[in-house]
Amino acid sequence: MNIKLGLEIAIAITTLIGFTYRIYQIEAKIYQEINFIKSQLSIHLTDYAARKEHQDYLIHGYKDLINHKFQRCMDEIKQLEVDLKQVEEYLIEGKNE
Repeated sequence: MNIKLGLEIAIAITTLIGFTYRIYQIEAKIYQEINFIKSQLSIHLTDYAARKEHQDYLIHGYKDLINHKFQRCMDEIKQLEVDLKQVEEYLIEGKNE
């Protein structure tokens, strides 16, 4: 009976050691995968930041271009107003003569 009990205890301890070892292997694999995902996420976040910066640069460039075109149009409108006043003055002077 003592041999049987000793054998059962040895098997139970060996089984617990095996389970513990396997759990640590699984835990190590999980941490390895987490670290891999973190590195991939870091790469994607860096790529996202670069793309966002590029898009902001383009948007700012388009805003500057639109403002430039608007300013040119305003300058042309002002010049047309001056020209129109000169034409009106000329026509008024021509009718008075």
